[in-house]
Amino acid sequence: MGIIHEEVCRMVLAKYPEQKDMLKPFLSGFDVTYGEKKNLNNTVLFVYLLKPEDFIKDGFGIEKEMLLAFSLYEELQARAIQAVNMLFDMFPYRNRIDTLNCFVAAKD
Repeated sequence: MGIIHEEVCRMVLAKYPEQKDMLKPFLSGFDVTYGEKKNLNNTVLFVYLLKPEDFIKDGFGIEKEMLLAFSLYEELQARAIQAVNMLFDMFPYRNRIDTLNCFVAAKD
């Protein structure tokens, strides 16, 4: 069972406690190592880095962390997908994440 690092709890979940419910399903295979609220490409996303547990690494060959982006809007819009794509080239994501896979979640 994965954990949410203290820094994520202090920096994101203390201000936005409803985000914890969204993260819970990912804790069965990942640790949440980083998180922030990001305004990018005329949209707002909550962005997290997920470190895979050993069984995920072994089963899927994922060595780096994975990006999880959560859109607050009722519908997932193209601008949110474009914003996620922009994150792949930004610090601190650029060198830490697997660029072939990511999770994008929305209220819909």
